[in-house]
Amino acid sequence: MEKLVPHQIKLNRVFLIIFEIALLLRLVALYSLIDSRFDTILFSLITVLGGILFFMNLIIWVKNRERPNIWLVLFIVSMIISSILNGPVNLIGNFKLIIWQVIFFFVVFYSSQLKDEKLMRYFENVLFYFWNVAIFISLFMFITRFSYSAPLSKLYYGLRLGFFQNRLYGIFTDPNFAANVSAVVILLLVKRIWNSNFSAIKLFGTWILIFLNFVYIVVSGSRTVLLETSVIVFVGTFFICYSKIWSRTMLKRWLLSIIVGIFGTLLFIGADYTVQKLAPLVSTPINYFPDDPAKEHKVELEQDDENLSLVRSDVTDKADVSNGRLALWKSAIEIFSHSPIYGTSPRGFINYAQKKLPDTRIAHTQQTPHNFLLYTLLGTGLIGILPLLIFLIIEYSGLIAALFRNESMNVDFLIDSLIAIMLLIFGMFMPDIIFENRIGALCFWLYLGLVSYQKGFIEKRVNDDSKIEPSRGAK
Repeated sequence: MEKLVPHQIKLNRVFLIIFEIALLLRLVALYSLIDSRFDTILFSLITVLGGILFFMNLIIWVKNRERPNIWLVLFIVSMIISSILNGPVNLIGNFKLIIWQVIFFFVVFYSSQLKDEKLMRYFENVLFYFWNVAIFISLFMFITRFSYSAPLSKLYYGLRLGFFQNRLYGIFTDPNFAANVSAVVILLLVKRIWNSNFSAIKLFGTWILIFLNFVYIVVSGSRTVLLETSVIVFVGTFFICYSKIWSRTMLKRWLLSIIVGIFGTLLFIGADYTVQKLAPLVSTPINYFPDDPAKEHKVELEQDDENLSLVRSDVTDKADVSNGRLALWKSAIEIFSHSPIYGTSPRGFINYAQKKLPDTRIAHTQQTPHNFLLYTLLGTGLIGILPLLIFLIIEYSGLIAALFRNESMNVDFLIDSLIAIMLLIFGMFMPDIIFENRIGALCFWLYLGLVSYQKGFIEKRVNDDSKIEPSRGAK
């Protein structure tokens, strides 16, 4: 294993790119039709590569007398304790999940510390090429009002393609997760524009890609992504303004930054509303399967008339505006109250609910709580949620502090921080970040690790500047 350490940077690149592509493929609906053995082999390979990199990191930590983040270690310990104490049910599934969580924590999160300057560019290039092609195809489905659905046991709602229930699935398994990736792509494209001297044609093309990803977010109907992007627009414009304004009074600096942030957010919401009203006008029904006699699936055009709507019937026709989330959260808390110390185990909460609390929403729907904190509370109890909360509070308080100190406007740090904040918000409403093997979780741990590494340089530069210029605002 020690002989591989000099090759760690290249191996880490290979691991992350393969992992990224595999998770992106899982988000494509048609990938679910491929034999499951291919997916098993692919992720077994990723597990082996991740395991090798973990032990390589371990060797380096031991040699340098360093230790990984203690709170992440304690969280893994809590998963092990919960899995063992909850007995043999789902024990194998729990330990598989522990392996993946170890890879996210101690390989992906620590990737930035390898100081590989090319890693993020390779990662982002793969994301750009893959995602923008997928968005083109999906938006074409919207323009032509293509809609296809069929039962498929691998997917909770079955196979859905194109425009379905007044929202665009496109080629993706779930429009919420797809819209979340589009939001990440937009931020990364903005970073490329900011840092690069693009030609006029390349700059125009990049803005077109940003616009198309924004359109997908709107027509996907994802309220979670609309919320997180609105917050990110406010935070981003606030800190851009804060870094540019120098005033003798801190109050004036704060007020101007807040006003600019609110104004930017209102512009964003206005753009969302405008696209929502105009997008249906470019949609024209085309009958792809005029003579299809199949009865096991449904191939149709959504709303052949002129009045295509983006109003989600699955939300507006229900009294519960949370679309079942509040019931899931209540159910998670109720289950947690029956096993508060070590939870029900990450993969055992459904069995636990069905046996001991059969009337709860989770027992009926077999869904996760759609909130990573409640999922952690449910799966590992207090021994898991406490170290995770402490870790997140330390990381995000340091991140916010560094953003306020980012007065020379380090764009990379700002954008990467916005991604980390945005994905945290997404995890509050969707099953992501913890106990999930998704592209969103990969981006979260990768960019949070990157920001955690970068903020040290922000602090160092501030300290160096303070020695030279104690009061920048003074004349």
